[in-house]
Amino acid sequence: MFKPTSNFILLIIAFLMASCGASEYADIPSRRGEITPSGVKLGGIFRMNESGTPRSFDPVRIDESAGHHIADQMYDGLFKFDDKLDLIPGVASSHEISEDGKTYTLFLQKGIKFHDNACFPEGKGREVKASDVEYCLTRVLAPTSKSTGAWIFEDIVVGAKEFMSGKADKVAGFKTIDEYTFQIELNKPFLRFPFRLAMSFCYLHPREALEYYKDDFFQNPVGTGPFQFVHWKPNQEILMKRNPHYWMKDKDGVQLPYLDGVSCGRINDFKISFLELDLGNLELVQQIHEDLWTNVFDENNQVRPDFAKYKIQHMSLWVTQYYGFNLTKPPFKDNKNLRQAFNYAIDREAIIKYVTNGRGIPATGVVPSGIPGYESDLKGYGYDPQKAKQLLADAGYPNGEGLEEITLQLNSGGTVNETIAEAIQEQLRKIGVTINLQIVDWAQHLESIDNNQALFYRLGWVADYPDPENFIQLLSSKNFPPNGANYSRYSSPEYDKLFDEAMMSSDVKKQAELFKQAEKIAVEDAPWLFLFYTVRYRMMQPYVNNLVYNPQELIFLTNVWLDDMPGEK
Repeated sequence: MFKPTSNFILLIIAFLMASCGASEYADIPSRRGEITPSGVKLGGIFRMNESGTPRSFDPVRIDESAGHHIADQMYDGLFKFDDKLDLIPGVASSHEISEDGKTYTLFLQKGIKFHDNACFPEGKGREVKASDVEYCLTRVLAPTSKSTGAWIFEDIVVGAKEFMSGKADKVAGFKTIDEYTFQIELNKPFLRFPFRLAMSFCYLHPREALEYYKDDFFQNPVGTGPFQFVHWKPNQEILMKRNPHYWMKDKDGVQLPYLDGVSCGRINDFKISFLELDLGNLELVQQIHEDLWTNVFDENNQVRPDFAKYKIQHMSLWVTQYYGFNLTKPPFKDNKNLRQAFNYAIDREAIIKYVTNGRGIPATGVVPSGIPGYESDLKGYGYDPQKAKQLLADAGYPNGEGLEEITLQLNSGGTVNETIAEAIQEQLRKIGVTINLQIVDWAQHLESIDNNQALFYRLGWVADYPDPENFIQLLSSKNFPPNGANYSRYSSPEYDKLFDEAMMSSDVKKQAELFKQAEKIAVEDAPWLFLFYTVRYRMMQPYVNNLVYNPQELIFLTNVWLDDMPGEK
């Protein structure tokens, strides 16, 4: 067992007192004790934790991990990813692609219903129709939606730009053929288009919910997913219950999901969430805090006997961790030497070894290692403090003279982000750069970055789908917020030309080569302080089954079930 210090015990007691009574599951129907023909034990509440506060459950605004991990349980898209990240049918049971690759015809499953909700007459959810697909996909492009996902359609779907600019009252490329058939026309063939339809921006939701909840829809989600929303107690808990009308079944014909519900707590300190797991109050912790690493693992990274009972999974994730430079403001605007100096000043190997206990791979570029069909040969920025000092002088700030203190804005992330930031703060200090750390709530952090307020900020990008394009698009000048996630506001005509040419290509190998050329330009221009690609360990209770880890860090709870828990026979 983990043996906390007295101060830590006091902190835990304070937390438990504050959170006592936050969850009440009495109103959630229980099937605990029922067993399927395959021996799966039904029922139970799966308790997990998010260190960050989701900023929205409106699909068109979900673009961060905390929101994804929860919203993925409540919504479905036209396509879905399975445990192996293969694309499978979602609400669309099948589809056809025209010979020229530009027209997608999607055939919806019949009988799929939106969750029962007060927005519907008598509170009963209705069937999903093709007109709902048109409504949801159009919202991604509507300026009034303030979607961060417009980039997924803007240059690809016929009439998208005209609609966004107000020159058309509908998107010409979105067509409702009949109640269960929807068609999308593209300007040019795009091989990965179904991947984009599986993204959270395209999760299906009813018009009635927007009309009923209006500006509060973001915190009153209504979807078709395996779990439906119960309540959101800010900074305490998000509770979901099983959708009794879910459309998916297992191989025995048993309706999914197996669980009765999901409770997601809000603990922003991984040490506290770790102890909550050890006390039996959580089924899953998504990270093992650095301070607790030696409690769990010995010097050979073998699990210590006290923790051998838990299931521990690890994965090299498709996640690029970086600090973004705001290229619209001094001192980073038009000063590539300064940005490169920052990159050469950082000892990534030391940070990974001593701060993250080896849980990372030094970032050499934009695209993380392991993305299928893409192997970069970029060397990136090695640790070279002398070169960093020279570049700092070339930037006009010899030994940091004349360079005012720079504020690095970051979210807490359970203290791991602060620990890394403190190491980087010290390494930059050695070349004469003074960094001030400003820690803010996750939602506030994203809003300030969206609004171009943060000068220097911490972010990470998790793959939305298994393709390098999902990372390369981050630096396209067409994807400035609010239409996309180019938060640095990086603009390079040469980069854009290569990216656009790649997007027009139907040759996968040629496309990958063009992406590599574009990535090389971006690394040279240094719009980011490239940090590392994430390697992560997570821990779960021994009675948790079917919770598969994947490099996109998607959390699939539809097939998860809980064996006998402590206190059960």
